[in-house]
Amino acid sequence: MSGGRLDLLSFPHPRPANQQNDFATISAHWDETRQGIIGKPLDRPEAALKVTGTATYAAEYRPENCAEGVLVTAKIAQGKVLRLHDDQIRSMPGVLGVFADKLMLRRPAQGTAGQAPVQNVGEVEYYCQPVALVVAETFEQARHAAHTLRIDYESAPKVPLDPESSEYHPARKPVVLGDLEEAMAQAAHCVDLTYATEGHASAAMEPHASIAEWQGNELTLWGSFQMISHNVKELADSLRISPRNVRIVSPYVGGGFGSKLGISHDAIAAAIAARGLGRPVRVVLTRQQVFATIMRRSETRQRLRLAADTNGRLTGLGHEAWVSNLPDEKLAEPVTQATEFLYGGANRKLVVNIARISRLTSGSVRAPGEAVGMQVREAAMDELAEKAGIDPVELRKRNLPASQPGKDRPYSSRMLVEALDQGARAFGWENRKPRPCMSRDGEWWVGMGVASAARVNMLMPAAARVRLEADGSLLVQSDQTDIGTGSYAILGQIAGEMLGVPIAQVRVELGESQLPLGAGSGGSFGACSIPEASTQKIQPKLVTEHRDGGNEGGTPGAMLSAGNLNTAALTLFIALHLCVPNELPWMILDDPVQSMDDVHIAHFSALLRTLSKEHGRQVMIAVHDRQLFEYLKLELSPAFPEDSLLTLELSRGPRRDSVCISRRFAFKEETAIHSAA
Repeated sequence: MSGGRLDLLSFPHPRPANQQNDFATISAHWDETRQGIIGKPLDRPEAALKVTGTATYAAEYRPENCAEGVLVTAKIAQGKVLRLHDDQIRSMPGVLGVFADKLMLRRPAQGTAGQAPVQNVGEVEYYCQPVALVVAETFEQARHAAHTLRIDYESAPKVPLDPESSEYHPARKPVVLGDLEEAMAQAAHCVDLTYATEGHASAAMEPHASIAEWQGNELTLWGSFQMISHNVKELADSLRISPRNVRIVSPYVGGGFGSKLGISHDAIAAAIAARGLGRPVRVVLTRQQVFATIMRRSETRQRLRLAADTNGRLTGLGHEAWVSNLPDEKLAEPVTQATEFLYGGANRKLVVNIARISRLTSGSVRAPGEAVGMQVREAAMDELAEKAGIDPVELRKRNLPASQPGKDRPYSSRMLVEALDQGARAFGWENRKPRPCMSRDGEWWVGMGVASAARVNMLMPAAARVRLEADGSLLVQSDQTDIGTGSYAILGQIAGEMLGVPIAQVRVELGESQLPLGAGSGGSFGACSIPEASTQKIQPKLVTEHRDGGNEGGTPGAMLSAGNLNTAALTLFIALHLCVPNELPWMILDDPVQSMDDVHIAHFSALLRTLSKEHGRQVMIAVHDRQLFEYLKLELSPAFPEDSLLTLELSRGPRRDSVCISRRFAFKEETAIHSAA
């Protein structure tokens, strides 16, 4: 890299018009370090830790003097808490306190909320909502006291539990194009079908858990989270403290499926109890509490209407859904979001209606919207294919639009035709028998079917810090989480590929809120938001680091080379200097050319001239040898009218005081050459 860089910058004349800029040139040289890490088989870097039980999950940290907390949940579906009979359990063995603070959460936070969800557990909105936390010396003591705690409630007289008995309203503005009713009436082939799907619950292998510890006003929380940068804000807002005072540690997450996108009851309850007791507190939800208090996917009722002409091309498409959630929750299961862009049909009606009921929060559960919306839509497409007498694969291919309907926005990429064809070949689709009960394998009737799958493409801002260690290894750091999806492997592969370092020499640290902000794990955007090694340029940043191992400082105001570097080292030094444009106007070189011969000094001088002239950098060179000083002065003499060279000669005066002689050299036209001409 350094040799190539030297060759480029040693060219002393103005850059040719077709020469790339410096960052493109640097990237081109870095691209030469590719080694094909991406795409090769790779053991997960953290796999050995997980299978041997040495990867530390949220509940497994052991801060000194940690107390145990157990949540108490409501026995009514809606109403108020009138009284906690906590005086009866405070004297029980090991019990340290009972907490029912107004800052405790009634609901978990929705994904990317970045602010406190609904608080005040004195109001009950759904059955099994947390209403208190009991803390004791041991988990068994806390659990026993929590089960013993009596609570007086005021129940609401009428509780809306069944969405079909409640009033529905559009959750967002419907998508309406043309006249779907007319398209259905005029269609050569049409279907009008209603489907229902049951609700889903997130059930990750690791239950929700938090350990909170305060050091003065600063909170450290070990938890199980998917999006740390948002979770820090949610914690801070819920506790009424600054985000700067919150540190989250979540290096390993045992699954999430969307249920850990936002903070949940355990985090705030642990933090409040730890602050009140002046010691760490651990809160782990039971499996039953995970099902009863964390996110659910709403049940759905869906109506699909498809209208097609004689060739099977859609003229109308209707997808209406009815879902539910708690009052004032902004999220409504986005059942129709993939339908909006997947197939054509000029006449369209897409709408999601929501009923407000008293059941736990409906939120993001794996592939929100698509998981229940796609299977229903694809079932309707099969029904239309049967009715029209058209092969189901062919029907889908005929109805893939060139741009998103109603928006006239072309797709950046679309590979569904290729996917359908490849799948058909792989499964021997040409041998398919369209009527049922035509192929038998022993006791089983065997058939073939097809379905398209699509996912909205979301990207999030993402950053990572990559550090080249003294031993040549790389350290990659980000607050990006790994919920089992491979973030450790992905970041390691990309960093190693971009910088030419074997994957065995790349170490990745994740899940710490004080690291650069990653995208988080949700919406399938974690890996997609990481730059691709083949297309992205490295954007280095230089920072100062205290020699005593203290914290990093800011970007340095100048760069100093400490003497007697060889050509390659000097070239690398200058390349690093150029990595941070407009932030380092000065470069200071202390006696850099002691070990160079005349040719290398000439090249070095040309390089410095280019650095100063073409990149606007002020270069300062300290030389301790008179002969080298005179030689460099000659080599760096101004070659163009706008150039200048300033020399400073420092010496001792008769009284041992410092004497400085400064001279500025300007460009002088070579008259002898003109005379000879």
